[in-house]
Amino acid sequence: MNSVKKQFLYRLLLYIFLCGALLAAGITYIHFLNRKIPEHIYINENQKVVLSMNIPATGKIQPVTKETSAEASVIEADLRRPVTFVAGSTGHYTLQINLFGFISYGKVNVDVVDEKYVYAGGFQIGMYLHTDGVYVVNTENIKNENGDIFSPWENHVAKGDYIVSADGAEINDKEDLALAVQSSKGSPIKLIVRRNGQFMEETIQPVIGNDNLYKIGLWVKDDAQGIGTITYVDENNHFAALGHGISDGSTGSIMEINEGRVYRTHVMSIVKGQNGTPGELIGAIEYKQYNKIGTIQENKPNGICGTLTENVKQEKKLEQMRVGYSYQIHEGNACVRFYYKGNYKDYPISIESISNGQEKNITFKVTSDELLELTNGIVQGMSGCPIIQDGNIVGAVTHVFVDDSTKGYGIFIESMLNKNN
Repeated sequence: MNSVKKQFLYRLLLYIFLCGALLAAGITYIHFLNRKIPEHIYINENQKVVLSMNIPATGKIQPVTKETSAEASVIEADLRRPVTFVAGSTGHYTLQINLFGFISYGKVNVDVVDEKYVYAGGFQIGMYLHTDGVYVVNTENIKNENGDIFSPWENHVAKGDYIVSADGAEINDKEDLALAVQSSKGSPIKLIVRRNGQFMEETIQPVIGNDNLYKIGLWVKDDAQGIGTITYVDENNHFAALGHGISDGSTGSIMEINEGRVYRTHVMSIVKGQNGTPGELIGAIEYKQYNKIGTIQENKPNGICGTLTENVKQEKKLEQMRVGYSYQIHEGNACVRFYYKGNYKDYPISIESISNGQEKNITFKVTSDELLELTNGIVQGMSGCPIIQDGNIVGAVTHVFVDDSTKGYGIFIESMLNKNN
């Protein structure tokens, strides 16, 4: 290879390296901004708030009228420094962010709201959720008695899809789908499949397996159940729990549901968390009508929500507590509320960092010797435990560090309030 070609190759490799480095730096910087810039800010009426984003940007704060959604007066702010926002009466504002003063990054919604109170939870519930259609958790090839291999699902149905009807008949559960497949006797079936919210009509032909049953090569499920923790109940008996959605273990996707039910449960034992292996609450749930205490309407990334029966607040001896928004949260002492053996207790934690974004807003460490003795920190089933600071409910436990059970993540309570409303 002559020297000219070598120089060209070196320059090309250098160019590719620099482009890759710039792309990586850009992605890292966008991630940094997403952690610093909230999607929504809630501020209590007549409060003076200091917002410290510390980013190289300017912001334009403008009130928006309900009638015209037009801008009125505009206030400009330098977001490299702390910005003092004096909230007046309730209303809606937007904060337009321009990076370096001229690159439009987007808008942040700012709502000035009345002081809000909810009933802080901390008690465990049994949950049963029924999917909206049957959920495809996996696919497999079919072998017939001659050893031939078939894939009836290929190019028609994929893992993560929902099957909602077969030949015009509604599919509500696994038994409905199994009946439709066997009744086909091998004739093509017209399925309505929902994928990412879009409906598709797919024709799939069952084949007979080596067990003499007709199959389409799909593993499906129609429900989910487990134990979680109520975060709060409002004055209208609406509740939010978990702080994260209920996902399918094989796909990691939030399950789409058409209904769900809430039951009383009690913790029988606790498997302590170990580094590398999360612990869990072991509870007993009796899925009987007399044990039912509510319904689940939604399963969202920020938790499940629904309605509890009227007497639950009295039965569980819930106390009203003021909501604390993200601007009021600070690093340092806080606690998690956990119900065990008939009693609520607030166990000390230390909030180590605060981040904006969809989830994992609060990083904390359990400092309570009593809770560490009981659970080794955070275990599965504690998702939804209220995080309390300065007398306010400010968030909910969502996840445990896999490699350190004494540390966990939480979500801002305002995100759960927003989803529930």
